Amino acid sequence: MPNHFHLFVRQLTNEYSISSFISSLLNSYTKGINKCFDRTGTLFEGKIKSKQIVEETYFRWVIKYILENPVKAGLAVDIIDWEFSNARDLLGLRKGSLIDSEKVITYFQNEDQMKEFLRDPIIKMNYSLEH
Repeated sequence: MPNHFHLFVRQLTNEYSISSFISSLLNSYTKGINKCFDRTGTLFEGKIKSKQIVEETYFRWVIKYILENPVKAGLAVDIIDWEFSNARDLLGLRKGSLIDSEKVITYFQNEDQMKEFLRDPIIKMNYSLEH
């Protein structure tokens, strides 16, 4: 997305919080861009929004929401058209290393059901991510 991004992460340890991870990630990225382009200052505007998800059945809706975001914004016709998402990896069209496709599949009956759910534009979220 031109003005924001979505990052869906799973915390596996209590050693570091996700908020600390995100802060370090964004700070490192900003320093790298600033150094590369001989600039100073911040890159990101506004406040970071986060939502803890504890209900596992909600995971599939979050994934669908994130993948459909560029389509809803008119930046892509299909979820596989947005090159900056992991849709192609989840659908077996690319072998990326940023997503655990096997873990995502566990939230569905099987891989085919996952692919159908993610690709079907008629299947709509049954509740808002803001809830």
